[in-house]
Amino acid sequence: MKKFIYISGIVSANLMLFGSLLKVLHMPGASILLLLSVFMFCFIFLPMALYNNYVNQDEKKSAWLYIVTFIVFFVCILGALFKIMHWPGASVFLVLGILSPFVLFLPVYLYQTRKPKSKSVKNNLAVMFGLTFLAVFNVFLAVNVSSNVLNSVALVGYNQEEFVKSLGNKSDVSTKSSIKLKALEISNYIEKLKQEAASEGLADNERKVSNYSALSIADKGAPAISIFVKKDANTKSQVEVLKIQMDEFSDMILNSERISPELKELTNTLLVFNEDAQLWITKEFPIYQKVYVYNALCRIQSNVLFVGLECAN
Repeated sequence: MKKFIYISGIVSANLMLFGSLLKVLHMPGASILLLLSVFMFCFIFLPMALYNNYVNQDEKKSAWLYIVTFIVFFVCILGALFKIMHWPGASVFLVLGILSPFVLFLPVYLYQTRKPKSKSVKNNLAVMFGLTFLAVFNVFLAVNVSSNVLNSVALVGYNQEEFVKSLGNKSDVSTKSSIKLKALEISNYIEKLKQEAASEGLADNERKVSNYSALSIADKGAPAISIFVKKDANTKSQVEVLKIQMDEFSDMILNSERISPELKELTNTLLVFNEDAQLWITKEFPIYQKVYVYNALCRIQSNVLFVGLECAN
């Protein structure tokens, strides 16, 4: 039994470590690893370790201390998980997780360890609790993005969307300009990517009713990675296809004899990136959360439409 306890503890700790690392780097798989680590720690390692410690005492006392230790561990870790995953009720769990070590655990611990001869075992529990609580809380502080930050980013995206709409209205005028037509083609493709990024992880019925506005994105902090990994017939991701289209568009403008040097300089500033697709993706999409991906797409879309309109006039 002890061997299984050690193995489950090591595995859950490593899963939590790698899950937190992936979460910090905004890489796929972080949520799964964090869920597995918390489940294994709270429902396998922690109860078995506390029970084994209790039954191996010479005098089976302080049962309430073990029960309270489990409750406090469970609430603290669950609160951090809910906050990291942006689940409903996270604030309640977080408040309980911050208060419970001092309001619940500390009084019980001091009462149960008032006799000197019983301090050795309980001190080990206290050290284990303190270290784990601090570690989980620090992980929470490192990886958590508050809803206020996400909403602020969404507001910036909403303003960019309004600019895109105004440019789109000007672009609807019938024209034979190949530059304007190419800009509209890229804009429509970006619109499709925005919808896919905003609706990732939603059920089919939720996708249909979604407004696809930066402010109305469901679960703004969730990852949006399908447009980066989904390959087409040419083994290119959707974002790589976008980069190819933008390169073709900028070449069309820069090679045109009727475009002024000022507009070519504007094109170089907003659209030309002398780097491979993967480096461009890393620079343009440093964070894979929905709201950040959506904002980056809005920014690219507004640049393409703006340059297209200026060059077509």
